[in-house]
Amino acid sequence: MLVAAVLAGGKSSRFGFGINKCLYPILGKPMILYIYSKVLKTRFFVDAYAIVSMNDAEEVHSLGLKVIIDNYLAGPLPAVYQALNMFSNVFIVGCDMPLVDVSSIERMVSMCPDDVDACIPKWGSTGYKEPLFAIYRNSLLGLLEQCFHRDELSIAKCLDNSSRLANILYIDVNKIFMDPSKELFNLNTPKDLKQFYILLGDAHDQLY
Repeated sequence: MLVAAVLAGGKSSRFGFGINKCLYPILGKPMILYIYSKVLKTRFFVDAYAIVSMNDAEEVHSLGLKVIIDNYLAGPLPAVYQALNMFSNVFIVGCDMPLVDVSSIERMVSMCPDDVDACIPKWGSTGYKEPLFAIYRNSLLGLLEQCFHRDELSIAKCLDNSSRLANILYIDVNKIFMDPSKELFNLNTPKDLKQFYILLGDAHDQLY
């Protein structure tokens, strides 16, 4: 069984505006609702949750989302570790990619075999990995715990530095996404927000 978890526990220090970026309104709706609604539409998930800080938990829950409190607030790796302690297989996605398409999520799941520890998109041109749009299995728990304890909080670096200890399938982004540069565009700064509206243009249906 595969569970979806939307990461929304970050401090959003680069985004500004004084709130968690996941709650920032995009065309009148909090940003997190766009990606959360898409994982709910994905036919492979048995359930979906938002992993949030205690400070944001009540507000996120009031939006109709199922909430898991981030016990660590130390970045994505500890959040993934926490999710894998609760569920055996987890699809992890960041809250700040509202242009991801449901078909891309389903394609990703379909391409991830059961006998690997993780499936992560990778840009063939640069080698850059997308660990916040990925599937993780709880066979990685020991490795993630080791990285956490030595303060290696980057998922990509943790897996790269332990490549002999984990069976990771890296999938070319062009095999997953129709338009990877648009779907994987994430909003971290006010400048990103301006670029997002340029990418969106009049195609508001891409948010749904």
